[in-house]
Amino acid sequence: MTDPPSPANEHPLSPGAVVAGYRLVRRISLDTGTAGWLAKTIDGNETVSISLHRETDAVTRRVRAHAALRSPHVLALRDLASDGDGCIVLVCERTEWTLAALLAARVRLAAGEAVTILAPLVSGLSALREAGFVHGHLTAATVLFSPDGRPVIGGLEFLREREVETTSIVLSDVRALAALISLVGEAVDEPARDGFLDVRSWLIESLSDDEEPAGLLGQLECRLFALAEGLPVVLGADRKAPQIDGDARAPFSVTSARRAAGALPTTARILAAMLRSGIGGWAARAVRGRALAACVGIVVLTGSLMAGLTLVPEASPAAPAPRRSVPSSSPPLVTPPSPRASVPGNAEPALVGDDVVAATAALLARRADCLGGGSTGCVPGYAEGGSALADADSHRAAEAGVDGLLIAEETRKRIEQLQAYGDAVLLRVLGADEKRQPVLVLTVRTDTGWRLRDVFEPD
Repeated sequence: MTDPPSPANEHPLSPGAVVAGYRLVRRISLDTGTAGWLAKTIDGNETVSISLHRETDAVTRRVRAHAALRSPHVLALRDLASDGDGCIVLVCERTEWTLAALLAARVRLAAGEAVTILAPLVSGLSALREAGFVHGHLTAATVLFSPDGRPVIGGLEFLREREVETTSIVLSDVRALAALISLVGEAVDEPARDGFLDVRSWLIESLSDDEEPAGLLGQLECRLFALAEGLPVVLGADRKAPQIDGDARAPFSVTSARRAAGALPTTARILAAMLRSGIGGWAARAVRGRALAACVGIVVLTGSLMAGLTLVPEASPAAPAPRRSVPSSSPPLVTPPSPRASVPGNAEPALVGDDVVAATAALLARRADCLGGGSTGCVPGYAEGGSALADADSHRAAEAGVDGLLIAEETRKRIEQLQAYGDAVLLRVLGADEKRQPVLVLTVRTDTGWRLRDVFEPD
C-alpha cells in the first residue's frame, strides 16, 4: 500500500500568517502526513484549505492526478505553490463534511438524497480511472462535501498509478463503492432501501476478476438514477429528511449534477431547489454543457408548456393526478393513464399500455426521425417534458442526421428490460454492431403515456 505524503516540518504558523499568498484563518486538521489550515485569499473573496508537504513520490503523484482530472466530483486543487522553506503547498477547495459525519448526524436519508450522494461518486471514480489512477482508500471518511453540498472524492494522498496495478487492485475501488452503496442504502427508509441493496448485489455479482469495470460503472450510474429522483442533500444534524416544497430552508443543499436537469419536472420545483441550494455558483463551475443549459432551458420550456396547457381543454375529466414513483424491489408497472392522453403542440399518438419494450422502440424511432429532420417541435413527442434529454435534443435537432446508436422500431427485438421501479424502467438496446457498447435507455410512464427521460449513449 502506498504511504501517504510525509508531513512538512513543523512551522511556527499562526492565524493571520500569510503562506503562498493565502492568509491562514485556523487549523482544521492534523491528518496522517498533513498539516491542514483553513485560509482565505488576500482579498477575502475565497475560502480554501491549505496543506504543507515535503516533496515525495506520493505528493508528486497527487499533483499529477489533479492536473489530469476535470471532474467536479473529485477534490479540486485550486493552487500549487511552495513556501520559503521549500515545502509544497497544496491549495484545495474547502470541504466541511464527510459522508461518515453525515450518516452519524442523520437518522434517515431520503432515497433522492442517496442518489445525489452515490451517483457523483460513480462519476468521480470513473474520472480517476480514465486519468490513469486508482484510489485505493475509498471509504465514508474520504467522501467529502463542499459547503454547498456537492459530494467529492477526497483522500487523494492514497492514489496509485493504474499501469502498475493489477486488475484485482482496480476492482477493489469498485468493491469499496459497493460497500458505500450498502452503507448509504441502509440509511434509506423502506421500501426504497431494497432498491439500493439490490443495486449493490447486482454490482458485486457482475464483477469479474479478469475484466475492467468500465462498462459496469456506466450501468451502475444508470441504475442509481432509476431508483429515485435526485433531491438536495441536507448537511446538518437536524435528523430530518428534505422536503422539496417545504418552507424551511436546508442549512446546506445542492441538486445532483447529473439530475439537475431531469429530476425536477415543474418550474416551481426547479426554482425551489435552486433557491435552497445556491446552485448558481456550483453550476457555473461543475455542470458542463448539457446540464447547465438544461437548468435554464427547462424553466423556459416548462413555463411555455404550462402556459399552453391553460388554453387546451383536458382530454378527459377523469384524467389521473400526477404520481410520484415509489422505488420497490419488485418491478410491477402502474395502471396506464387514459388512452386519449395527448402531448401539447405535438400530433404523435400517445404510447400507453404495459409493453414498455415496444413503447421504447417506438419512442427511439420517433427520436431518430425527429433529430434527422432538424425540427425542435417534435421533441415533446418522445421526450419527457422538463427532462435533460428534452433539452439536449432540442439543441441537437437542428443538426441533420443521426448516428447508428438510435435504434429504429423494427429492431425492438434487441431491446431488453433491465430494471423497473414504479414508473421508471431501465432498458438496454443492443445495436447491430456487437463490438459497440449497448445504449441504456430510461423510459418513464407519464400522464401523456410513455416517454424517454434519458438515453445513455457510450462515447
